Amino acid sequence: MKRPPDIQHILQLISSLIVPMYYIHRDIVPPKRSPLRENDAEHSWALALLACALAPQINPKLDIGKVAQFAIVYDVVEVYSGDVSAMDSQAANSSERKIREAAALERIQSDFSYMPWIAETIKEYESFSSEEACFVYALDKFMPVAYDYLDGGEYAHHCRTTREAYQYHMIPHREKVQRHPVVGRYYDEVRALLDARLDHFYDPENVV
Repeated sequence: MKRPPDIQHILQLISSLIVPMYYIHRDIVPPKRSPLRENDAEHSWALALLACALAPQINPKLDIGKVAQFAIVYDVVEVYSGDVSAMDSQAANSSERKIREAAALERIQSDFSYMPWIAETIKEYESFSSEEACFVYALDKFMPVAYDYLDGGEYAHHCRTTREAYQYHMIPHREKVQRHPVVGRYYDEVRALLDARLDHFYDPENVV
């Protein structure tokens, strides 16, 4: 039987990976909390809850345990690589980002070799070899758009985001969510609701 990690290993994990998640702020604001942005710890929890509740209703064969694990760890690489805004489509899809995230995963694998589940689960998620991984990935893209609709345009007005700018920057975002067709349909439905509300976006010609 392998010897369990000692207390210093546990403290290192908490201080080096868990706590920093609270300080990585995403370019996303939960409804009615503008301008306070969501952090990675909050997002991982919210994604895990939605994913686990929704998964069996979409496909009873989805492994909820695996879904939860992917939702919890998929953003951990950002502790070392940083977050990228979905509205910055060039940075979000750049090769430089992929290099940073690959280096971050290598560091996690090395620094936390005594708890291999973390790196192994991230690798499994990033391979997209399972429906569970594709489902979590797509749902992660769905949530910001749902937030944008539910906040009534508060954050879009705060950032002065016009409807045209939003639609342009979200083109690659929509393509990514289609990795899971069912989530893709939900995405298109909430986008239709959002696009129909002109008051949800900043209009420089109608500033009060």
